[in-house]
Amino acid sequence: PEVVLPAIVDADDPEPPRPGEECDESCRHQVLVAARQRHAYAVSLLRSWDEARAELAAAAETGEQDQLEDLVVREAAARQQARDVMESVSSAWYWLVESAWLEKGMDEAMFQMARAFEYLADLSTDPQEVEDDGSRARMALWALIRNFPQSERVPEAHLSLADSYAGVKRCDRAVGHYDQAIETGGLSLRGYALYRQAQCLRMMGALDAAQETLEELSEHLDQHPEVPGAAELREGLRWESKLLEAARQPSRERVSWPPPSPHPGTRTVVALGLKPVVVGGRIAGDA
Repeated sequence: PEVVLPAIVDADDPEPPRPGEECDESCRHQVLVAARQRHAYAVSLLRSWDEARAELAAAAETGEQDQLEDLVVREAAARQQARDVMESVSSAWYWLVESAWLEKGMDEAMFQMARAFEYLADLSTDPQEVEDDGSRARMALWALIRNFPQSERVPEAHLSLADSYAGVKRCDRAVGHYDQAIETGGLSLRGYALYRQAQCLRMMGALDAAQETLEELSEHLDQHPEVPGAAELREGLRWESKLLEAARQPSRERVSWPPPSPHPGTRTVVALGLKPVVVGGRIAGDA
C-alpha cells in the first residue's frame, strides 16, 4: 500500500550508524522511517528552490535589477538547504541497501537511493558532482533492474536511466530504455517515454523513426485524453513536430524552442515515486 509520508522531518531523527557502530532491529527500523521522512522533507525543500528559481528567471526577463540580488541570494540558500538534506537522505538509503537488512522493499530502497542521487545532481553547480551523482544514480538503477526484474519500479527505473543517458548525450543508450519503459509502464509513463524517445531519435538523426514515434504518441493521447499530463504532452508533441520538420529542412530557419531538459530533475509530465512533476521549470505537484 501507498505510504503517506509527513511533509516535515523531526530534528531528532537518527543518522545512519557509522562504520563499526552496532544497529539492532529497532535501530534499523528508525533509520528506515527517518529516510522516508527526510525524503519527503527534501522534496518540499526542492519546491522552495524551484519557486526561487522561477522568481529569479522572471526578474531577469523583466529587467527588475533591484530584486535580482536578493533573489540570487534566496535561490542559492534554497539550493544549499535542499542539497544538505538530500545528502542525508542518500546516506540513509545507501546504508539500508548496503546493510542488506530489508527482507522486503529492497527494490524500493534502491529506487529511492537512485532518486536521491538524481536530486543531488539537480542541486549541484559543480560539474564533477553532477557527473558523480548521475553515475551513482545509474548504478543503483541498473542494480534494481538486474536484481529485481519483477519489481513494480522497473519501468520507472528504465525511464530514469533513459533520461539520465539522454542528459549526458548518450541517446544511443537511452532509446532502448525508453523502449522498455514504453512496453512495461503505465499510461502516464508511456506517453512521456514516447515523447522523450522521439526527441532522442531526432537528435540522433533517425528522423523517420522519430516521426513514427510522434505518431504513436498522438494516437496514445487520442485514445487516452484524460491521462495525467496530456495537455503538456500535446504541447510538447506540437513543438517536437516543428523541430522535426526543421531538421528535415536544414536550410530553413531553425525553431528556437528549447526542449525540456532531459535531466531527471526536470521531468515534463510524470511524477515518479517522490519526485515532483515539473512543467516548464515549475513544480506542479507530487505523485
